[in-house]
Amino acid sequence: MKPTRDGRPKPANSASAASEAEKETSRSLPTLEELRQWFERSDDVAVLRFSPDSKQQQEAGRPSGSDEPDARGEEPQKAPDARRDDSQEGSPDAPLPELTLVYSSSMADPMLLQKVVLPQARAGLPARLPAHASGDRPAGMGAWQELKLPQEPDRHPPLLSWRDYVFRLIFEGDAVLFCENERKAWSISAGVVPGRSPSEAATEVSVRGPKDGFVEQLQTNTALIRYRLRTPGLRCEQMCVGTRSGTKAALLYEADIADPQLVDTIRDQLTRIRADDIVSTRHLQDLLVGRSWSLLPRTSYTGRPDFAAQCLAGGRVVILLDGNPTAIIAPANLFLLMKSAEDAQQNYFFVNFTRLLRYICLLVTCFLPGLYVALAVFHVDQIPFSLLATILNSREGLPLSTIQEMFLALLLIEIFREAGARLPGAIGQTLTVVGGLIIGDAAVRAGLISPVMIVMAAMTFVAGSTLVNQSLTGAVTLIRFYVYAACSALGFFGFMISAISVLVYLTRIQSFGMPYLAPIAPIQFRDLLPGLFILPFRKHPRRAEALRTRKPLK
Repeated sequence: MKPTRDGRPKPANSASAASEAEKETSRSLPTLEELRQWFERSDDVAVLRFSPDSKQQQEAGRPSGSDEPDARGEEPQKAPDARRDDSQEGSPDAPLPELTLVYSSSMADPMLLQKVVLPQARAGLPARLPAHASGDRPAGMGAWQELKLPQEPDRHPPLLSWRDYVFRLIFEGDAVLFCENERKAWSISAGVVPGRSPSEAATEVSVRGPKDGFVEQLQTNTALIRYRLRTPGLRCEQMCVGTRSGTKAALLYEADIADPQLVDTIRDQLTRIRADDIVSTRHLQDLLVGRSWSLLPRTSYTGRPDFAAQCLAGGRVVILLDGNPTAIIAPANLFLLMKSAEDAQQNYFFVNFTRLLRYICLLVTCFLPGLYVALAVFHVDQIPFSLLATILNSREGLPLSTIQEMFLALLLIEIFREAGARLPGAIGQTLTVVGGLIIGDAAVRAGLISPVMIVMAAMTFVAGSTLVNQSLTGAVTLIRFYVYAACSALGFFGFMISAISVLVYLTRIQSFGMPYLAPIAPIQFRDLLPGLFILPFRKHPRRAEALRTRKPLK
């Protein structure tokens, strides 16, 4: 209550007082009657109510070797009880209240429940030992832990209620034990989540590098990164995103390398997320960046732990999402999206050659269709005479104009790409190659498209296939159609307008404070060659200046 001018406390508003009381009630452990009403509404929750076994209570409550007589028949002295005198929880003769065990029938392992959880629960072991030592718990099981509602900031996200917290534990595979008369509860991990062993990432083929890739389990993915970065500076902050899904996420960074402002910004964005369910990294990326209409990706992704560890060592931040075999990398600029995880495993001469090819192919796939339309329709005099004669001979008798031909060819390319991506790997590749050959040859024979147009479309498709990041590939496709539309309307003038507008857009956007075209715009001569190409490790002892790392030197 706020005091008035005369010093007396000002009476609180009834509505605010009621909301505070409701919030306090939601954060206190409910009664068993309230719990039963919650659990009866869920078909996947099993509830077992039983009385503790007094014989098992004595066996569970008796310390090892404390009450047994020795070989001389003398009673050994009992160790003094370090707990409070007014509490009878540690006494083996103290009666235990009725117990209720709650678990998910689909997430909990029946064998672990039958052999470990139920015997310990009937013996009243959780009530006597709220947290076991690591050596006392069975193999594959966690220790019984007394439930305490996690304290979260009042700002964001909203305070977690007991109902949501208990259901989140149950559907993660935990078994929760409630006492009848005491307002206490304990949980133990009893779930077996189906998973797979680490294997090679399907989107990033490894030729010489490691063959292990991220899987759908968050703990496994974290272990794969820690296996490569054995340093205490690697921080892993786990949190839950999604008010309904409660998906686990992990924020990884090098505390002694990464920019603290960058880490605080990403952590703040994660905690401010307002969404019911988050089940994909793409959804998390959109909410993390905060710009839903952004054309180019502001974050990168990878399915290889070695590349994620390399980015962490360089000063970037990695975000893992439970249930997804890919990691989010932030911040990301254009030249990070052009890098391949296999670049670190090859000779730097060959890697620099392939990177130069990627940069050229990026320009070709964006601007070649529009440039050809502008020259063939509006500026025929700029084409060499021999090439112009070939183009005119191939277009003889065609019913479609050059603009219509190019649109049809680009549309067929995207149809084949989409069909190949939605089918299984071998079938999709066969459909893309064979279908393209058959339909392209049939279109030329039928007189719908000229052979020169087929060559231009094929060059555009192959150049776009050299891009590593699929999110960048989608953005490049939209840029290609934008340049094509401008050139179809205004010719070479439209080509210049579209190219300049794309360049201005690239220079204006940022990814968590990092310029998208760094180190070119703004120009950074020290990072120019290391940012565009790869240098021998002895020749590049510094981290990127645009990342503002704590340790610039490697």
